[in-house]
Amino acid sequence: MNQEPQPPQSLVDSLARARQVLICTHVEPDGDCIASSVALASALRRAGKEVHQFNPGPFDRSEIQTYRNEFLPSVPAYLRTPVEGRLAVVLDCSQPERIGDLAAEIQALSTIVIDHHPVSQPMGDSTWVVPYAPAAAWLVQIVIEALGNGLTRDEARLLLFGFSTDTGFFRHIHEQQSPSFLGVSRLVAAGASPRDAHAHMYGNKTLESRKLIATLLDRMQSHYGGRLLITWELQSDTLKVGKENRDSDSFYQLASSIADCEALVLIREESPGRCTGSLRSRDSVDVRPVAQKYGGGGHKNASGFLAEIDCMELVGRVVEDFAPAFSEPDNRASG
Repeated sequence: MNQEPQPPQSLVDSLARARQVLICTHVEPDGDCIASSVALASALRRAGKEVHQFNPGPFDRSEIQTYRNEFLPSVPAYLRTPVEGRLAVVLDCSQPERIGDLAAEIQALSTIVIDHHPVSQPMGDSTWVVPYAPAAAWLVQIVIEALGNGLTRDEARLLLFGFSTDTGFFRHIHEQQSPSFLGVSRLVAAGASPRDAHAHMYGNKTLESRKLIATLLDRMQSHYGGRLLITWELQSDTLKVGKENRDSDSFYQLASSIADCEALVLIREESPGRCTGSLRSRDSVDVRPVAQKYGGGGHKNASGFLAEIDCMELVGRVVEDFAPAFSEPDNRASG
């Protein structure tokens, strides 16, 4: 069984010495990266540091729109040059392309990385990547605690929200990730409420968001004996209901509960000839190779990508890309 991880002392020391910190998080932000950034920024400011937060967006997810104004889309020129005490922190990703143009803007700065996505060559001068961590928020919590100033109630709430969004409110956690519940217990002890986190994630949805889920379910295709389910959202769908009414987590929860489903794909047409893909799976099916084929990545059971390709052509290609994953009679039996 894995143990609760501890960050490298050099990483903690770098944060402790820094006087000015630039926190960068990935494009297409989610609750985990945004909550992790805001919580870390709060803790560092309590320690007397000047903190700036950056994210290129878009802030389409309804649950994170509250925090949009805390982030700048790019690093101002005066912050891009290295000076003593200036430090860049990259959260919830460790590949430069995942932070878009921010990568070039912080290239000259001393950089640390905190991430839970396995990559072969992470960026940064000091790197802490823990692939068995279910969320970046857990790692950020441990870093804040290692800095010695404890957690405020608001920071604990943010981190529990981030942890909950990346784990589907705990339903994606497996037995090898059990130490993460030690962190959750400390967040609750610090004043975070699982009930409130759940309401933040799933409450106050619009009728349009439910109709969009119905559309996605209605056009869903089944392949490989029902083991792969794939659907798509056209730009016309998005224009009709608005990006703020996308509710990916509720959709994944519904679709993944369908009998025999082992992998699930949602293709979104962001603009003509430009699509994003979100891939989810159960247990033994590894969706990373498909995401990596289009320049993306992520976890074995949750990955994504951005591709310059027609939506329906991409749907057909992705179905073919999954053929190796379903070459065995039943992946569940093969473990």
